[in-house]
Amino acid sequence: MEQTTLKKMRTIKQALSFIKELDPDSVISEWWIRKLVETNQVDYFKSGNKTYLDLDDLINYINNGNRKVVEEVCM
Repeated sequence: MEQTTLKKMRTIKQALSFIKELDPDSVISEWWIRKLVETNQVDYFKSGNKTYLDLDDLINYINNGNRKVVEEVCM
């Protein structure tokens, strides 16, 4: 049987809380994460007034920078 993997969808506040647990001195803010969502830099969806983002995508963005823009420029 094929194993299914799920995206780790979190609210912006939950994602920020996770980051702060890993790095209490992190300068990442809720505002910054919201801007990433608004500019489609991380995968997300909205349900009602809640925004859910892919936690792994956010962490990848933090660790590796803005790959989406780099890929567009190279094409």
